[in-house]
This record gives sequence, C-alpha cells and structure tokens, in this order.
Amino acid sequence: MTEIYMLPEFTCCGNLKVTETEHVKREGADMEDWQREFYKVLDEMTETVDEFVQTLMRDVNKAADEFVDFSESIAEQIEQTIASEIDKFDEQMDDWVEPMLQAIALFESVLGQTTEPVSQTLEPMLNEHSVCIGCRHYHGQSYNGVMFVCAMHPYGVAEGDLTCPDKESHPWIPKSTDFFDDHH
Repeated sequence: MTEIYMLPEFTCCGNLKVTETEHVKREGADMEDWQREFYKVLDEMTETVDEFVQTLMRDVNKAADEFVDFSESIAEQIEQTIASEIDKFDEQMDDWVEPMLQAIALFESVLGQTTEPVSQTLEPMLNEHSVCIGCRHYHGQSYNGVMFVCAMHPYGVAEGDLTCPDKESHPWIPKSTDFFDDHH
C-alpha cells in the first residue's frame, strides 16, 4: 500500500498543477498500468512466438513430406531406369552367352568322342582291368576310394576271368577283328 503525504501544490507535466496527493495516486495507477501493459505485451509476444513456432513446424513438416515424396519419385525413376538397363544387358548377354555355351558343350562332346578310344583303352589298363579294354560299359571312376568298373560288374570281372560275358565293343572298334580280346 502506498503512503500518502500531504504536500503543497507543485507543477507537474507542464502547466498542470496537482497536489502531491494526487501525484502519488496517479503514480501508483501509472505503475499498475505499466505492469498490466507489460504482462499484456508479454502474453501477446508469447502468443506470437507460439504461432510462429507452430507455423514453422507446419512448414518444416510440409517441406519434409515434399522432400520424402521427391526422394521416392527419384528412387523410382532410378530403379526403373536401372532395371530396364539391366534387363537390356541381360538380354544382350543371353544373346552372346548362349552360343558360347552351346559351342563349349559341342566342343566337350567332340573332345569326349575323340578321346574315347584312348580313354577306353588306356584307363582299363592303368586301372588293371585289361578284360574291359574297349568295352563301351567301362566307367572306371573311383568313388570314396572304391573303383566302380561298370554297372554289370561294379568291382570288375572275377579274378582270373579272361573275358566278360557283357562286353560290348565301342562303335570305333572294328567288329571283324577283336584285337583287344586276342592280346591280353
């Protein structure tokens, strides 16, 4: 509470004469007005800052959404472009690789047929299966350390047999002479 003292008149605010009592009352009112005005400005400033932050956040969110949409659009375009180029490259590779694979398969087949007389003659001798020399059924491969001679005689003919009842000559061996059977 403001204390009021009675003083003589004095000139305040130009030519206006007021008593000290009136001046003190007016100063108290001015002080209350100032505080009210300050809080009012502070509230308005808080509201303005709040509105600014909300608008800023909306704009930032909108920009982020637009950026995400733009990024997805670019990613789709890149994916479509790359996918179509990869498909084209794949087709070109198929056009180039397929004939090469066919040529390699043909070469292997021809090489196998060309070397068959040698392998069907030498391998039985080297694997100690002389009865099997020149037989079209001879397999002569080892599986887990066990020799598989042929389907009819997986372990070879019985020891001491000089002929095989299932022996069939290869087409490359002349049928008129049985050269391999005569020379054990």
